[in-house]
Amino acid sequence: GENAAAEEAYAQAIEILGELAQDQPLDDEVSRQLATAHNFAGELRRVTGRTDEARSAYEQAERIQQTLVRQTGSAEHVSELARTLYNLSLLEKNSDQLEAALQRLQDADALLDKLPNDLQLRNKHHQHLARIKLNEGSVLRLMKQPEEAAMSYEEAISEFESLVDSTPEVTEYRFELAMALNNYGNLLSQSDRVSAIVKLQQSREMLGRLAGDYPLIPIYRQELANACNGLAGVLAGQGSL
Repeated sequence: GENAAAEEAYAQAIEILGELAQDQPLDDEVSRQLATAHNFAGELRRVTGRTDEARSAYEQAERIQQTLVRQTGSAEHVSELARTLYNLSLLEKNSDQLEAALQRLQDADALLDKLPNDLQLRNKHHQHLARIKLNEGSVLRLMKQPEEAAMSYEEAISEFESLVDSTPEVTEYRFELAMALNNYGNLLSQSDRVSAIVKLQQSREMLGRLAGDYPLIPIYRQELANACNGLAGVLAGQGSL
């Protein structure tokens, strides 16, 4: 099917770019494209449940990107390395390797913290950071560290709110903010139901607007239903139904 065709295309790209990288070892752009191809191949393997193959692809991307960062210090290369570490964290989380997942996220966070405030790349970097903090919160919650998870969720929400305020036309930022609010609300439902209801209601409202504005995108309706279920559960627990 399509996944097999995509796998074949990535393999061809990796073969061609690998040969070019050997012929032109000083061409940073060829190396960058090779790392990107490995990263995308890793994504395809991760979502199709091929954990070991995905890890191999991600780690090849990571090695190339680390070399590029050492040689150039380029903000773009740093950002792409952080993205690969983030992808590796998802793989580790899905494999129940929570300590390893957290370490990947912390390494990615440390990389992004060192970047200058480049206006041209600002939104990209802040979105990466927000995603890192959001996933960090989820990992810490699974590790039974609710206070640390709350801090990570709050940082993620703050970053996404800044992105939404500066570029409200980007629906991706609004969706990710809604997801962060939903995750934080679910965490708070165990300790602070009043605050949990506020977060879950905010998430439901944002997802409701997205689902209304973009009815042909099913993920918005799916996550809206999840947010409604989560809110209903908390309200029922409070006797508000």
